[in-house]
Amino acid sequence: MEVVKKEIPGGWEKDFGYNYFNVQGGYAFKSNDYQNEGVLLVRIGNVGNGDFVYKDVIYVPNRFLKSHSNFLLNSGDVLMGLTGDLGKICILENGDFPFILNQRVGKFNCKKINNKYLQYLLSSQVVQNNLDSLFAGGAQKNISPVQIEKLEYILPKSKTEQQKIAEVLSKVDRAIEETKQIIAKYQRIKTGLMQDLLTKGIDENGNIRSEETHQFKDSPLGRIPVEWECIQLEYCKRKNTTITYGIVQTYEHIEDGIPVLRTIDLNKDGINSVDKLLRTKKSISDKFKRTILEENDIVCNVRASVGDFNLVGKEYIGCNTTRGVARIVPKSEINNSFLTWFLKSYTNEKQMELLIKGTTFIDINIGDLRKIWVLLPNLISEQNDISDKLDKISSIIYDTDIELKKLQKIKTGLMQDLLSGKKRVTNLL
Repeated sequence: MEVVKKEIPGGWEKDFGYNYFNVQGGYAFKSNDYQNEGVLLVRIGNVGNGDFVYKDVIYVPNRFLKSHSNFLLNSGDVLMGLTGDLGKICILENGDFPFILNQRVGKFNCKKINNKYLQYLLSSQVVQNNLDSLFAGGAQKNISPVQIEKLEYILPKSKTEQQKIAEVLSKVDRAIEETKQIIAKYQRIKTGLMQDLLTKGIDENGNIRSEETHQFKDSPLGRIPVEWECIQLEYCKRKNTTITYGIVQTYEHIEDGIPVLRTIDLNKDGINSVDKLLRTKKSISDKFKRTILEENDIVCNVRASVGDFNLVGKEYIGCNTTRGVARIVPKSEINNSFLTWFLKSYTNEKQMELLIKGTTFIDINIGDLRKIWVLLPNLISEQNDISDKLDKISSIIYDTDIELKKLQKIKTGLMQDLLSGKKRVTNLL
């Protein structure tokens, strides 16, 4: 079979890594030198996917600044973890430098390659695949500086072109980071609103109540507005329904069968799409008609990852649930979305934690689930107002997350094109 050689773009070259950089390993500092101030010690856990991670930071005494000066790190240094997840590569940009390099973290000393371009090149799928090919298996991945240096790389000869490619990718990275910050901002707002709206509510003027300006009363879940009630979940269900779990044994997947929700299909942000659900025989589903889903039912895990409450959309009408998923059908006097928001709240989360049985296999007794306390405004109009506000901010987060995924997809495409020379930036030079 004839091997087709990949064509190298004009002005680019293929060469070994040691002609572009050398990789320096860190020093094996002793744990008895660790302290809470001094010189920040860069360990594997600090090397993130593109960013330096300021988490669980450790310091060593300032005397190492002189005695181990060849291990010092400064702004612009490119780092890679040499053990574990080798895909983690970052560049130092902000900090109280110098830092100092610990063992099993590699520092790239650049020769004829732009440091930011190098960061993107090392993160590319081609290089990541080459790194993975060095391993035949094993529980722990380890790589040496020499192995990285002996890999071959294809890149522009011109550092100016390298820099321009890095600038284009950095611009997309900044857009991604700004979008992440927007999401984080709205997540904080949402968390605060949930805590206030689901325990204090909104008065007739649209203001969040407080004990300084409104009347409150005691309840099993603490102080609540006098216009609210605290009742058990079983009294929130529609007449002639029961809060219960579904099919005990679904057996094998049936291609044209009835879709069923399993514990793995629920998470705090939603339900897996219908096309990803396991399907069982209709005859089996029919034996558990009490858990056949309708629009705006509420489902939650009672096994494994317990307490993930979600509102059922119209696409799940006619689906069923398994032994690990309970169905709740709210009565007409209750706004289904409001009840779902309360069940997702921190207040209810603390209740659920007290109900968990077991350690190896987490489980909640269905009888205990029926008895959890629920805070409810007496007026459904207030329930509507609260759920509308939380639905709106949740929608903003959802839409912004879609934008984030688009940007991440754009970056993936640009990295494939720009780092292979398929698309050139020569017109920008």
